[in-house]
Formats: sequence, structure tokens, C-alpha cells
Amino acid sequence: KRPNATACVANRSMLKEYRVRVAREADVPSAVALARVVGWTNLGTVAWCMPLRITPQCCLVAETVASGQVVGTAFATLSDDKQQANVQRVLVAPEHRRKGLAMCMMGKLLDAVRTEGAMRSVELYSSEMGVPIYQRLGFRKDGDATVACCWKAEVKAVLGSFSEEELQSAFSCVADANRGKLATVDAAASGQDRAKILQEEFPQAWYTNNAEPVEGVAVRYGAEALRVGPVIAHSAESLLSLLAVACSHAPQDLQHCEVWVPSTAAGFCVGTLERMHFTQYSTCERMWLPLHPGAEVHALPPQYCGLMGVDMG
Repeated sequence: KRPNATACVANRSMLKEYRVRVAREADVPSAVALARVVGWTNLGTVAWCMPLRITPQCCLVAETVASGQVVGTAFATLSDDKQQANVQRVLVAPEHRRKGLAMCMMGKLLDAVRTEGAMRSVELYSSEMGVPIYQRLGFRKDGDATVACCWKAEVKAVLGSFSEEELQSAFSCVADANRGKLATVDAAASGQDRAKILQEEFPQAWYTNNAEPVEGVAVRYGAEALRVGPVIAHSAESLLSLLAVACSHAPQDLQHCEVWVPSTAAGFCVGTLERMHFTQYSTCERMWLPLHPGAEVHALPPQYCGLMGVDMG
């Protein structure tokens, strides 16, 4: 039996206090505030508005019936070819947890992504707390048991780890990116066509090298830190150059940067990040739900060393 909105039944009496509906732009300030309460302080207004523009019917909020206060969110985006849906920002206010609200929102969200045409699979990155919920809905860990780690650093410390000559060298081999070129490389690495998402979510900066194979990085300006990813690099030297250029363009009010690194890329990433004074901040697990019997999870290649938009469930 496929997981769907009937997951709400388990806690029907408690769930009468809530209403799950499609999110509106007017809900964004409440979503930003909720994210801060649960520790996601880098999700600002721009980050919340992006999925509302791309897949509005797959952006849900839960509110209390009594006051209309937003106490939960569950968003998803679909790849351009609708092969895959990516779930993110499954958040519930602490005082409203353990009532079945996350399960209810996820059941409705899975119904929504199917209605919107998702064909192959649904993917997400889960905190440890969320894993049992997703497993009950049929999600499984990928074959590589991929864990993504969030690494953070001060922008000043990152740039201070380079000599002037190294920075000049980095700038000489990296240029403003052709967005189509980076989107093509990202599609090969991530296993999904998401050029539209990349263009919507990254209005700030893109950089690629000037050679083959194409390597590149995209950066977003979060509420509190520079968000780096996707990063496609084939060597530690390339990764150094791309991160140096990304950090050198950070606005003055963003003094930190963060990048999500999958365990499949840890081999050459970790040493490089440590040299640049990054430290590991948190982890999450990659999980996926096949939408038909023949669906398979895409294996992340080692060169895909910085994930895009990993917002844990």
C-alpha cells in the first residue's frame, strides 16, 4: 500500500487542532520565523520564495485551527523533466511535535508531487530525528548509505588560508559562468535536469573554469551565511580555486559560508576543507522513495562535492 494522505489517521484526534493547506507568499515571514526557532537560521525570505514560484502546489504549511498560526512546513520541488521530486524544509514547531503532524504533511505532500507528475522517485536529506518518519512512509536509505555533512567556516579565515599568488591563480582559471553550461554538468552529476531550479535559486553568482572537463560552483546569499553549492570539481586544486572565488565575492554582511558535502566525495574534500578552516557542523542522511518498481536511486559521483540546497527534513 503506497504512503499517502491517509497517514493522518494514526493521530486523528490530535490532528483536529490543525489544518494543512497550500502555502502562500504571505506565509513566508512565519516560515522564516519557524526555521529560526528550529535552528535553520540561514533560510531567509529568498530561499522560501523560490519553491513557491516553481512548484506552488507542492509547498504546504500546517496551521492551528484556533489561531491560524503556522506551526509546520513541508516543501518540494520537481526536476524540469519531472522524473524526481526533492523534499525539503519539513519543519514542525517544537511544542507541536509528536502529534503526527509531520507524517500528515508528508502524506499530503507525496500526494501533491504525484499529482504534479513526479514519475521516478522522491528524494530528501533527513535529520536523525526524521528518519523513522520517512521510513514509515516507505523511504529507504540509498545503496551507498550516503551521509551529507554541513561544513562551515568564516569567509575571512577561508581567504586567509591562501597566499596572494594562490588567489590570483584561482581567479585566472575561473570566470563568470554560462548558466547553461553549469546546469548541464549538474544534471550529469545529480542525475536530474533542474536548470529551471538553478536559475531561480541562484540569482547571485555562478563560476566555472575555462577548460574541459567543465567544473563550476554556484553561490546563494543566505540570511546569515554564504550558501555554496552545487560544486562540481574533479580535484582538490579545483575545489580550492572554486571555493576561493566564491568566498571572495561574499557580501560584507555575510561573514560565514557553508557547503554540504556527501560522503561519496569526502575522499578529496575533507582535507581541502580543513585546510581552508572549515569545520563539520551537522549531518543528514540521503533517503529516497521509488514511485514505480523499476526506479533506482542515482549514485552521486565523487566530483559532485557540494550539494545544492540540502534543507533537512
